[in-house]
Amino acid sequence: MKARIPKDPLQPLVLAYGMEKERLARLETLLQGEQIPLKALSDADLCQKAGFLCGLPGYLPGEPELLEPFPHEALLLCGFGDRALDRLLLLLRQNDLRVARKAALTAVNRDWPLRQLLEEIDREHEMMSRR
Repeated sequence: MKARIPKDPLQPLVLAYGMEKERLARLETLLQGEQIPLKALSDADLCQKAGFLCGLPGYLPGEPELLEPFPHEALLLCGFGDRALDRLLLLLRQNDLRVARKAALTAVNRDWPLRQLLEEIDREHEMMSRR
C-alpha cells in the first residue's frame, strides 16, 4: 500500500510586496474575480517568516527588525496547486499584470524570512534574465 502524503491544507493566497497602489488595486480586482485573497506586504514584514505571512499553522510572528526595503515588487503565491498556479499566471499575463519576481511557497522557503526569500527570487530572476 502506498503512503499518502496529505496536500498542504493552505487555501490559495497571494502576497504582494512593493507594488504601486494602482497595480495593487488592479491585482486585487483580478483576484477577487477568482475568489483569491490578496495580502499587501510592507517593509515591516521583511523580518517575518514566509510561513507566518501565508498563515501556516505553527508559525508565530518574529521579532520586529528594521531592514532596508527591497527594491523590487514581488509576489509570493501560497497554497496553489499546479493547475491553479498555471491559471493564475495566465490571468496575470492576459491582464498585463506581469510581475518579474514571484515564487510559490514551498516546504523549504516557508522557514525563510521574507527578505531572504525576496533576495533569492531576485538572484534567480537575474540569472534567468542573463540567458
